Amino acid sequence: MELILHNNPRSMFSEKVRRVLAYKSLDWTDIEVSPVPPKTDFVPLTGGYRRMPVLQIGADVYCDSALIIRKLERIAPTPTVFPAESAGRAEMIADWADHRVALWAIIAVFPDYLQKVPEAFIRDRSALIPDLAPERVRVLAPHALEQFNQFVRFVDLALGAGPFVAGSAFSVADAACYHVINLTQANERVFAGPAACPRIVAWLERIAAFQAPHVRRQPTGYPLDVAQASTPVDLGTVDQNPVGLVLGDAVTIAADDYATNLIAGELVKLTADEAAIRQCTERLGEIVIHFPRLGYRLARANSAGAH
Repeated sequence: MELILHNNPRSMFSEKVRRVLAYKSLDWTDIEVSPVPPKTDFVPLTGGYRRMPVLQIGADVYCDSALIIRKLERIAPTPTVFPAESAGRAEMIADWADHRVALWAIIAVFPDYLQKVPEAFIRDRSALIPDLAPERVRVLAPHALEQFNQFVRFVDLALGAGPFVAGSAFSVADAACYHVINLTQANERVFAGPAACPRIVAWLERIAAFQAPHVRRQPTGYPLDVAQASTPVDLGTVDQNPVGLVLGDAVTIAADDYATNLIAGELVKLTADEAAIRQCTERLGEIVIHFPRLGYRLARANSAGAH
């Protein structure tokens, strides 16, 4: 089974997944994706979903770092990133770090890069997240830094009770908190808070030391060939279904925070944690695109619930 990770070296959520791959000692294939459109060899695989990272296994495509990590856990349950001692708690911490604290960190560092990154990047991110528009981010950055430092204080307190954020073992909570703080390491002004906490510095070093046994690198067109030559295998049944859907229904899925464009397809799996849709394209044939339930809106196509 080849694990193909569509990612970017500077993508914070990609780094979250890379740390889990390393912790689990999993080989993987590295496909570097441009941080800005057009992503001509990426979007066909995702049905229009444009966020990174994405994990591809044959013709099955897994979107969102939270779902990717759940898939990696099913593939390689040992060592686990969902230890029993922190069940539930670690996932709540991870969701908080990903969907609230990450934006604080991004806004805090963003003003320092407005003159250093291409204008196309600024326009793209501002369109996705209006608070990253230059006139907005300069106003919001002081508050974001204060909020980020509150998060740093909480992480430091948690590490006072053990070597990892949610207990004695590395978990998805560490992966999520790590990638948020790691984003700031290249920014001396914002990283001053974490740098002043010896427990956090030691924790960052422990996690950074995880090394995947082998990372293969392939050109961007390689995954399309893999998908075209493969058949989706990760299908299922419908359960945990509050919206009355059945297999085969035409549905749409969209993130509920940013990059909220609708992804349409035929429902082929619906569980407590995951929704999957099938698409058929002339270029790739049949692909199945998987999304987490948490943080995503699922609705019948053309229904009032599709936003």
